[in-house]
Amino acid sequence: MPQLTLKLLVDEYAVGQLKTLTPQLLDKLSGGFYTITHTQDEISVVCQSELFQQQTALEYEHCEFGWRCFKIDQVLAFEQIGIIAGLSNVLKAAEVSLFVISTYNTDYLLVKEESHNTACQALVEAGYIIDR
Repeated sequence: MPQLTLKLLVDEYAVGQLKTLTPQLLDKLSGGFYTITHTQDEISVVCQSELFQQQTALEYEHCEFGWRCFKIDQVLAFEQIGIIAGLSNVLKAAEVSLFVISTYNTDYLLVKEESHNTACQALVEAGYIIDR
């Protein structure tokens, strides 16, 4: 396994399902880490919790607060195999649930706030580096 560094992002995040996607929402999401996924069935967003807590900013169906986010701190080539599987297996063994987001360059793992210390410990014991 190549040695990977995971950067633990500072903020608390929320995972939600939106009713609609509006230009006002995009304005609110202009800073920091966020992602929007729009499918035929739903619109999902992950962003800083405080944006969901401003109920006038987002009209949402469902929202779950209290997520911490790890960023794989390097660009990953599409040919690299098993990166998420390796991380997922470590967290599975530690009984930590995760939510994964992939971008063109890298991947992000979200774990619940109450599990993030357990996740950090398990990942470090498995040889990963955590940059806090």
